Amino acid sequence: MDSTNNTGQAFPEETIDLKRYFFLFLGKWYFIAISLFAALFVAYLVNRYSEQVYSVNASIVIGNVTAPNKQGVQNLMREMNLVSDRKMIDNEIGILKSYTLARTAIAELPDFKITYASVGRRGIAESKLYKNAPFVMVLDTGAINPTGYPIYITILNREEYKIDLTDEKEPIIWKFGDKFSDGRFSFTINLVNPDRDINSLSQRKFYAIINSEHGMAIKYMSKVGVSLADKENSTLLNLSSQGFVAQQEADYLNKLIEVYMRNDLNEKMQTSINTILFVDNQLSGIYDSLRRAEFLLQNFRTQKGIINISSEGKSLLERLEKLYGEKNMLTFQLEYFNYLEGYLKEKKDLKGIVSPGTMGLEDTDVSRIISQLNQFALERDALLLTVKPDNLQIAKIDQSISGLISLLFEKLDGMRQINRIRLKEINRRIAEQEEHLSLLPVTERELVNIERKYNIHEKFYTYLMEKRIEAGIAKASNVSDCKIIDKARSEMARVVKPNRKNNYIMSLLIGLLVPMGLILLFDMLDNAIKDPTEIGKKTRIPLLGTIGNNPYDSSLPVYDKPKSSFTESFRALRTNLDLLLGGEEKKAVLISSTISSEGKSFVASNLAISLAQLGKRVVLMGLDLRKPKIHNLLGIDNSMGISTFLVGRNTLEEITNTTNIENLWVLPAGPIPPNPAEMLAGAKLKQLIEKLKEAYDYVIIDSPPVAVVTDAILVSAHCDTTLFVIRHRYTSRNVLSLVDSLSRNSTIKHMSLLLNDYKKPKGYGYGYGYGYGYAYGFGYGYGYGDSKSYRGYYTDDDNGKRVKRILKRFFN
Repeated sequence: MDSTNNTGQAFPEETIDLKRYFFLFLGKWYFIAISLFAALFVAYLVNRYSEQVYSVNASIVIGNVTAPNKQGVQNLMREMNLVSDRKMIDNEIGILKSYTLARTAIAELPDFKITYASVGRRGIAESKLYKNAPFVMVLDTGAINPTGYPIYITILNREEYKIDLTDEKEPIIWKFGDKFSDGRFSFTINLVNPDRDINSLSQRKFYAIINSEHGMAIKYMSKVGVSLADKENSTLLNLSSQGFVAQQEADYLNKLIEVYMRNDLNEKMQTSINTILFVDNQLSGIYDSLRRAEFLLQNFRTQKGIINISSEGKSLLERLEKLYGEKNMLTFQLEYFNYLEGYLKEKKDLKGIVSPGTMGLEDTDVSRIISQLNQFALERDALLLTVKPDNLQIAKIDQSISGLISLLFEKLDGMRQINRIRLKEINRRIAEQEEHLSLLPVTERELVNIERKYNIHEKFYTYLMEKRIEAGIAKASNVSDCKIIDKARSEMARVVKPNRKNNYIMSLLIGLLVPMGLILLFDMLDNAIKDPTEIGKKTRIPLLGTIGNNPYDSSLPVYDKPKSSFTESFRALRTNLDLLLGGEEKKAVLISSTISSEGKSFVASNLAISLAQLGKRVVLMGLDLRKPKIHNLLGIDNSMGISTFLVGRNTLEEITNTTNIENLWVLPAGPIPPNPAEMLAGAKLKQLIEKLKEAYDYVIIDSPPVAVVTDAILVSAHCDTTLFVIRHRYTSRNVLSLVDSLSRNSTIKHMSLLLNDYKKPKGYGYGYGYGYGYAYGFGYGYGYGDSKSYRGYYTDDDNGKRVKRILKRFFN
């Protein structure tokens, strides 16, 4: 169905709109396709040149692991309070991720001290050489080598290598096996296998970085992951680590587990160790007493011979031995009380307190308090792995520990008082028995005393040895609460980076969404007139014609390229202008626009030339007194012109310039005056225009933009029509509302629109689109749709220029 534009010219709107939007849509997809290709190419480069990152896993079980044949030993340890309850699994996860454990593991891995790597071609790619470097760097233990700085090594031959310290100094040639020292570094580099084929290594570049234990511990502490296999009931922990070398990550995980299990054992053995130390301290004193008693007994029997003790003596001996045995036990307990108080006052490790059950102390309150202290100590150590010492939870635990210690001190004071009372009673009973002993014969009395001392010391020594053996058995029988399920193995590693599939998917999404988003954003922000149909929707002012994009370097293509299709668009404009004016003989046409750079001077000059080529007498006036351009386009002197005429300095004949174009005269603007608006508002300008209309067929006037100054509005009152220039993809849509308002309010009468610099989508129409309506390129029988249909009519199908335009469009 055909539509009609504001000039009454019919055109097939539906068909052409579909084609137009199709090619606009196709152009945007070109941009999307290029963006998509670029994104996929970047993904390819990432996948191709990124160093692979491997993930290595290990699994362990945390719990009270009991050896099959050691149930009795574990029960003995529980009876002696040498083992605690099952630890909280979250605490163990915190321990595994702690800095202390990581630092210990790094210190026990000598291959982590130095990182070796080979540099790829052009320095793009590199690969780490863990336990696989062709050389080894031996550090001077007496020097402090800086850490974190790459030392570049290039192997030259079996004897020499080139060292580059990247400090803007020239590389140094050095020999393998010789100590290198420059004031900062001190090391020796040796070839790992001097008999290998050196040609494959010659001129290859490597680098070595000396690592700090602290930095490596921080690095691995942050990247090792520890998680529960089942968060509800399981105690199975999965450990994982990612790095460039699978074997290196596996070695670290295995060493970490080893250190964790060893620390767990040491923690469990600490109580047993403290018990042994305490018993050994007591044994050292009782052993000397036993040896002295044994020596006295041997001397007595040697000197006195074998003496039979009477029944009364034997009875006294048994009673004294029993009393002294009780006294020694009470004294031993007092020693334990003093040890326990001193241990707690020194704030030593609360997890290593000697159990009272080990000392033969059956007081359940003391055992319970010590057990609670052990539990609080475990919780405090676990919390310190994740929180600071001034944390509120730590403060609460410290408060609980202080309360338990105070309570324990009170218990110990009470038990001391009880033991002292018992000791006083035992000493009284011993004194009574010794009075009875004094009634025995001297020789028998001496033997009873000696044997009494010997037997008492021997029994107490035997008791202490039994306790030491029990603690030793508990220490030797300890097993870790951790059991290894799967060790970390490099052959089980999987590649996690680069994730080729995800990279391509992400690049595909980015390559599609980003350009589409940019297109939508630019479309929303771009307020310029892009579609000629918008003009008819926004204003009722007629569109007189359309001028395409100037493909030539010339500013006057109508004169320089008279047979081009671009020039034909001005001929169509000339015809439409003649029809609009209704055949009037004298016509004054004002050319204006909203702002500068919309092409009004270009249109005015070329329209004037086109009218002159028709044989009409045409005068071109430069009334843009603020930024004159006409004289530059036509190469005319601007030292005098309309401005000097209006002030009476020159006559009309003096400012009228002839041109090399037949039937075209030019009145330049002249020097820029200080008051152009006042000059244009005067009656002298009206008289000038009327005089020119009588002398010429057409008066074409170039004026300033209407949105900047009011000059054009003042001049339009003296003209027959005003041609308002709109530039394609430059002029804002808001301009249509402005010009419609100017026309509707009769501010500017007889207004028409001209679409300039129209860039038609490729693929339809011919040339630059001219004629009536909205630049759809019809009329005059020159064909529609195929550019080949007008060959021979125009000169702009020259092959060389077409190739040049194609190349220019391609690179743009």
